[in-house]
Amino acid sequence: MKMNEKLTERLVQAIEADPNMTWRSMYDKAPSLINGNTGKHYQGGNRILLTLQLWALGYESGIFLTFKQAQAKGLKMIKGSKGCYVSFFSPIYKDKDGKTVKTKEEAVSVIPCSRWYTVFSLDCFEESEEKSELINSLGGTRYDNLSLSDIDEDIDKYLEQCGIELKHSESCTPCYSPASDRIMMPYLNQFRTSGEFYKTFFHEIAHSTGHESRLNRDFSRDKRSYGNEELIAELSACQLANAYGLNRSLDTSASYLATWIRTIKEEPQVLFSSASHADKVLAFYSDCLEAKKSEVA
Repeated sequence: MKMNEKLTERLVQAIEADPNMTWRSMYDKAPSLINGNTGKHYQGGNRILLTLQLWALGYESGIFLTFKQAQAKGLKMIKGSKGCYVSFFSPIYKDKDGKTVKTKEEAVSVIPCSRWYTVFSLDCFEESEEKSELINSLGGTRYDNLSLSDIDEDIDKYLEQCGIELKHSESCTPCYSPASDRIMMPYLNQFRTSGEFYKTFFHEIAHSTGHESRLNRDFSRDKRSYGNEELIAELSACQLANAYGLNRSLDTSASYLATWIRTIKEEPQVLFSSASHADKVLAFYSDCLEAKKSEVA
């Protein structure tokens, strides 16, 4: 079985094991995700895939090490611990004769290659001084909560920077129209919680990043393209909600997740692909805020 199929199977089994499970239970404890060997934060699709796997395996620490790295740091693994899968881009360099060389400078061609590795959350290792020192040095803390006014300000900056029209209506269904580049949203008081309002808003914001003038994703209405775009928007929305500390009020229905797992069952690779796209959504949103901030400064 391919690694992406193993990952999909793990997540599907975890979701199906709890028919009442919601996005809140999946994202509520999401920590910062850190490579325990380099101290760097995970990027790309790995950031989202690791969040999902932490939930599926019941781990809380977002600091990860390979087995060999953990051994080198003097950590002892708890029997029965399970690792998480991450993908690492490792290009293959070829010279003019087609032989593999070590550096880009020696190469005339580059072959893209992604490899899968297994890493272990610090929850997989016994308590020790070495483990405590690693936690203290890297932290792995969650995002700080921000006020709703801070979130409103950021959303306004994004919409203004991109020139996206926003319309509120009591009778509308939340949606984004690529043709008019417009987001339609009900009012805040029409939602059960503020968290649900903003998570829905973030879903439509994520769709808006796919406009041809931005990240240029496929908005065609065929089943496959539509399912992929919905998965990208949902993963993006949950990550943004997590970044703003909203997941304690996030309670998206289990029925939505039933549709979600049908999509990734049919095409396991779509999970990693959608996670990579979702990471680009977050980067684009963040870049827009920074650009707007620079205009004001």
